[in-house]
Amino acid sequence: MFARLKMTADFTKYLAQRFRREDDGLALTEYLVVLGLMIGGVIFAVMLFGMNLNIAWTQWAEWMEGNLWITDGTEIPTTENPFDTDTGGDTSTN
Repeated sequence: MFARLKMTADFTKYLAQRFRREDDGLALTEYLVVLGLMIGGVIFAVMLFGMNLNIAWTQWAEWMEGNLWITDGTEIPTTENPFDTDTGGDTSTN
C-alpha cells in the first residue's frame, strides 16, 4: 500500500515539474481564459441589449418588407423611383 502511495506522490511531483518546465500549458491556459472572458462578454451584451436588438431587427425586417416591393418571396416589378420622394415616384418632368 505504501508503494502505491509513493508512486502516486512521485507521479504528481513529476507532473508538477513538467508543468513548470513547459510553457505550452501556460500559454494554452491564458488563451482559454481570454476566450472565456470574450464569450462571457458577448453573452452579457446580448442579455443587456437583447430586447433592443429584437425591436431593431423587427423594425428593419418590416421596413425591408414594406419598401422593397417583395410579396410572398417574389419581387413586384415597378417603374417608380423609390428614392424620388418629392414627386411620389414620378420621374417625368413637365
